[in-house]
Amino acid sequence: MPILKKTLPFLIFVFLLQNTSLAKDHIVKAYNHHNGQDMVFDPAFMHIQKGDRITFEVVDKNAGHNSQSIFTPDHAAAWNSPENKSFTHIFEQEGLYIYQCSTHAVMSMLGIIQVGKAHNLNAAKAFIEKNKSQWPIQSQRIDAYLKQAVTP
Repeated sequence: MPILKKTLPFLIFVFLLQNTSLAKDHIVKAYNHHNGQDMVFDPAFMHIQKGDRITFEVVDKNAGHNSQSIFTPDHAAAWNSPENKSFTHIFEQEGLYIYQCSTHAVMSMLGIIQVGKAHNLNAAKAFIEKNKSQWPIQSQRIDAYLKQAVTP
């Protein structure tokens, strides 16, 4: 029993260290103009794993870009970053997340993040159909992004 008391904290530390080292860091950049498109995130669709982090970087300063979740899996943390500042979010729940630049939402400055399996694909599709009128300019983008989702 004394050996267990001494080694248990060490084993817990090693386990936690392994789990954190598996998480990956990703970057999504917000642009005014990029690859022939206006008001776009790059990449606009990203497939990551649970526990990964994404840093949303504003490339074109003073444009008012931010990153705001507008659709998340059940029990997932929402976010709303400050304008013109980089922001990092950790994704703890599997499923699809839809986010936008709230300043440029009318121009369909949106993105989709898939964490693990897209178990909420049907709910995401329904959300998009219900809210498409909010993204009147370049709204076909969101459909193209959603087609990249990998179903369970």
